[in-house]
Amino acid sequence: MENVAQKNEKSIPGAIKIDEKEVFDHLDTLVHPYIFLDGVYLKRSWGGEVHESSVLVAIGVNSEGYRKILGVAEGSREDKESWSNFLRYLKERGLKGVKLVISDKAAGLVDVLGDFFPKAQWQRCVVHWYRNAFEITSVTKAPHRTLMYDQGVIQY
Repeated sequence: MENVAQKNEKSIPGAIKIDEKEVFDHLDTLVHPYIFLDGVYLKRSWGGEVHESSVLVAIGVNSEGYRKILGVAEGSREDKESWSNFLRYLKERGLKGVKLVISDKAAGLVDVLGDFFPKAQWQRCVVHWYRNAFEITSVTKAPHRTLMYDQGVIQY
């Protein structure tokens, strides 16, 4: 699996290089009980054509409560294959001690989590849950949304 720096070098000569050793150091020696996983879709130009591409991100929280970027990789989509490759990449680099995975409800991700972290529990990200709920909420309920924002129940 190519990392972001390798893909950038191919597509944009002279692109900013990421020193993976500096950014992702000590992954093999630290336990990360909590990891946040998400994918974001970005448009990029490749060979004169614009395509959507997903960027998969893992952020870990270690035993002392510090957050750390564990990995970033491009996937074709947020599907089983892309998430499997990304999670395998993290495991091969030594990710261990995962007790809880927090993510959206991307079907490909939820389906493969047990293959890589069988003892970890999964929790749906509250921000994603609210966003999904609001997408299907009637416009007539907008005042209720505003009230929830004002009371601090929901923050973006």
